[in-house]
Amino acid sequence: ITPEELKTLVSGVKFIDAAIRNPADKTCLSTSAEEMRRIFGRSVVANSNLEVGHRIEIGDLVYKKPGGGLSWKDIGTLINRRVVRPVLRDDLITEANISEATK
Repeated sequence: ITPEELKTLVSGVKFIDAAIRNPADKTCLSTSAEEMRRIFGRSVVANSNLEVGHRIEIGDLVYKKPGGGLSWKDIGTLINRRVVRPVLRDDLITEANISEATK
């Protein structure tokens, strides 16, 4: 191993050591990143008008911009829940207009 290769190796080891000792918390978004997610993200909305008592199916839901509402990753928690307030087509699906999740 040449002195230059050794220097590169030591530099790499120091970089990896620093990364291990200082992990990034990726669950905390900066304020600007949250704003970008709201603007450019997508939210779950009703694909058609949903009446009170309707049991939500996958076909009732689509996702559209902007973000700020329930995320598509939450869709599994919405299926089979009942509508408790009328939801118009293209309205955000919120926890306030659907029944509580069953355990």
